[in-house]
Amino acid sequence: SDRTGVDRNKQPQDTRVNMDVRANAQALINVSRFRLCFQASNETRECMENLKQEIEGREPEIAAVMVPNCIYRGGCPEFTSCGLWSEFVEMTENKEDLLDIDKRYELYNRYYNEKKLK
Repeated sequence: SDRTGVDRNKQPQDTRVNMDVRANAQALINVSRFRLCFQASNETRECMENLKQEIEGREPEIAAVMVPNCIYRGGCPEFTSCGLWSEFVEMTENKEDLLDIDKRYELYNRYYNEKKLK
């Protein structure tokens, strides 16, 4: 309400909110670990995917390390998996690549870019 004069608590939950966000590279990487997970809502994940795509055009090195938590950690840390890690393991031909974080990132970004093109 500080900018609009309208009490946010009296607005419907789905009312759009304009935001001005500033984040450094590490913050973007950290947020992407949770927001690129399929446990996140579709809208949230799509927003993060769009942000990753925008960053890719300006800072490809940063976009390349914006990955879901399971890719970063080498396995799903959630109580209930979204299934991405299992799918990722299945599609990885050389399972040794799963032990190498650089290879995991490379494989995920290839997967991500192919999915984006569909």
